[in-house]
Amino acid sequence: MASPPGYSLLKKFKTSNPYVREFLSEFFGTFILILYGNAAFAATILEGKGVPDVFGVTWAWGVGVILGITASGGISGGHINPGVTVAFAAVGKFPWKKVPVYLLAQHLGGFFASAVLFFTYYGKLYTFIHISTNYLL
Repeated sequence: MASPPGYSLLKKFKTSNPYVREFLSEFFGTFILILYGNAAFAATILEGKGVPDVFGVTWAWGVGVILGITASGGISGGHINPGVTVAFAAVGKFPWKKVPVYLLAQHLGGFFASAVLFFTYYGKLYTFIHISTNYLL
């Protein structure tokens, strides 16, 4: 039986190194969380009336948490938050030697999600800042 399309490409990128797998898992889990939550807030402010829709934004953050944990939970435990990682390590339920890997992945995931949103909403953000503060970005 033939392999599905793209399967051989995925096999080339497969790694058995647990640190790399956990790093990528936390990166993408945090990326999803920050992308969903901040996109909802940016959309309500920049696309809407200029006033955040509290109900919609909180639901988006909740969905972001669920999707982030679902995406990363099977590999890394789905911490998706530096506070959770440090808290687990502090009470002895997570090894301290993995904390820097997780923290780096979580911070980079959040940064890249924010960068995606910045470039997505750059035009509207520029207009919003110019109108609301008379300051050019």
